[in-house]
Amino acid sequence: MANSDGRFHILMRQPDGNGLLMFVDSGQASLPTIRVPQGSDILDAQLVNGEVHKQWGVDVRMLHSMHCYRRPESPLLVCTIENCGHDWEPDENYRWLDCEALSAWRVSDFEAAIIETWFCEQATQRVLLPWWQPGWAAQALEWITDALSDNKRVPLGRPEQLKSWYLSTVWRVPTTKGDRYFKASPPYAAQEVALAARWRDSKPDGVPGAIAIDVERSWVLTEDMQGRSLEQSRDIGEWGAALRDYARFQQGAGAVANRYLADGYEDRRLERLPDLAAHLFASHAKLLSGLPTNHVDYDATRLRVLLPAIGELCGSSGDPADALAHGDFHGMNVFRSGGRSLFFDWAAAHVSHPFFDVIELLSADDWMPSVPGAYEALRDQYLAEWTAYESMDCLRVLYEGLRPLWFLTSALGSESLLVAMETSVPLSDRLVHSCAHWATQQLQYGVAVTLGY
Repeated sequence: MANSDGRFHILMRQPDGNGLLMFVDSGQASLPTIRVPQGSDILDAQLVNGEVHKQWGVDVRMLHSMHCYRRPESPLLVCTIENCGHDWEPDENYRWLDCEALSAWRVSDFEAAIIETWFCEQATQRVLLPWWQPGWAAQALEWITDALSDNKRVPLGRPEQLKSWYLSTVWRVPTTKGDRYFKASPPYAAQEVALAARWRDSKPDGVPGAIAIDVERSWVLTEDMQGRSLEQSRDIGEWGAALRDYARFQQGAGAVANRYLADGYEDRRLERLPDLAAHLFASHAKLLSGLPTNHVDYDATRLRVLLPAIGELCGSSGDPADALAHGDFHGMNVFRSGGRSLFFDWAAAHVSHPFFDVIELLSADDWMPSVPGAYEALRDQYLAEWTAYESMDCLRVLYEGLRPLWFLTSALGSESLLVAMETSVPLSDRLVHSCAHWATQQLQYGVAVTLGY
């Protein structure tokens, strides 16, 4: 999700008006751009907001961002932002142009398609998530302030927006007692807030403590997450300690799978994977509707022949028992601080075999510590915590036997999100070059790539 040319294109609505900010020159109008460091992540709201303020002198808040594609042209990286500086006026090279005024200017076909989508969304107010709407932040800020007051904490300045995309919006909130973190989740990823509510009283070691929770709106305010992520650290000692801690977490707070199933968490236990795989393989052409044909046209036999092997693998896997699974267990979602591990971002939580999370983490070669034999050493440190169930030799065989199934659990996670998103904004209502459409394609590509296209 990084840029290649050092520019992000900007969509910004006129305060108290219907115009869109455009750069104009010699009869040509185009989307304005900001300069960003090469390789910058378009999801980095703090970077985008900061660069707009530095380059244009206006306070803004990111609503969402997306990649826009139109072959054979290069993709455009587009950020939609909210103008928080109502008195700000752009310089002479920029103008606020409404749909009618824009028709008098020349605009490239690609940008015209993006702009047309933007005006349609402004007219219909049909967006996927509440925090993509201008003005939404005010109610969140009021709730955060009240929650801090109830917990005898005083905010220091305004919150810093870190991310705003189709899975969440995240803010860092500086206070007199350290930073706190606010996160809003969509209805289709509300299990994270439900878990925060469950763990608020039991306070298991390994998850950030929740200060305030609004289950109905899927909002949570958590304690500070100090330290460094495993991706930032790359220290094999820190990775090993985190994996040992995670095994103990799975055996404690993550155990009792039936309790999580009763609460409605998705059931991806091994005995269900053959049936889930059969349904995915039968319906995936419809699921991937809208992608280029090379991702949708397939030999159905190629997928169906995998089913007996999947059933055999699932049937041969015994203890340890199924448990709560994280579902997005990568190095950025694990922090180490003061000898303690923190596991967060549980939006994809479900019930499955406990080894799948660590298989995911250790499959990312580009994030692993660059130490010879790191994979085997880290795998064995994790498995050593499970020797009460099986011998180390048996655990290694089980772990390696489960590795081919991890691709399936990953694809099922993307499928689950796509199906759940349909209830928020049906696929037929997601306009091309909208962020809702881009979010759909990200998940669709996730399924297609995982299934081996």
